[in-house]
Amino acid sequence: MKKILGFTLAEVLITLGVIGVVAALTMPSLIANYQKKVWVNQLKKSYSVISQALNKIAADEDVDNFSNTHLYNLIAGTTTSYGEHGGPPIVTSNSDGNEEEITNIFKQYFNTVNVCPIGQTDCIPDSMKNYLKLNGTVSSGGPMNPNGSYEQQHGIYLFMSDGSVYIFKDTMVFVDVNGPKGPNKWGRDAFLFTSTGGYGIYNNKFGPWIDGSERCSSGHECDCGDKSYGWECAAKIINDGWNMDY
Repeated sequence: MKKILGFTLAEVLITLGVIGVVAALTMPSLIANYQKKVWVNQLKKSYSVISQALNKIAADEDVDNFSNTHLYNLIAGTTTSYGEHGGPPIVTSNSDGNEEEITNIFKQYFNTVNVCPIGQTDCIPDSMKNYLKLNGTVSSGGPMNPNGSYEQQHGIYLFMSDGSVYIFKDTMVFVDVNGPKGPNKWGRDAFLFTSTGGYGIYNNKFGPWIDGSERCSSGHECDCGDKSYGWECAAKIINDGWNMDY
């Protein structure tokens, strides 16, 4: 009679245990890397959508860039001061009295499912009223906190059909790639841009916000690490070839 060889129950259990340990050690890293790729792909799409829309607005007005358009003149203003630690500027806007016209223009050029007009807060989900900086602290009065000192005063929220949310406030453009969904954290799903091109680096075109012309270029590091606020992470991702290597 031919003898059939096989594994003992103990050997099977030991093998399964080893597989379980390896999976427990590797799965969190795999999931985290996958989520980063999802956020980056969403950011890349949002970057393209906004760039094309602003270029289309400029083309329709027969001007060379968005900063020369009628809409820009309505929403742009004069910088009066800067946020904490040289953060995003606090701007006095020219939008007062033109809210309806501004809303209608944005609806024309963006595929929105809802628009939260300038100065209105009851249409903003509670989950979007408090954001975390990349270092884990709360973004008090930050660009996506309408309970702050200046955010919603002149900002307009565009709720897009793909679930992302764009906030246009003066020359600043705030992007949450997945809207009300978490983690609502700068440098992960929340990013900062400017419609005028990051202090001239992008030649008056839509681009990521950076704190000064030497940041994120010519070998200078972006402010995008575990101890940073994360406001310059969009620039780092783009400069790193659309990778979230942090």
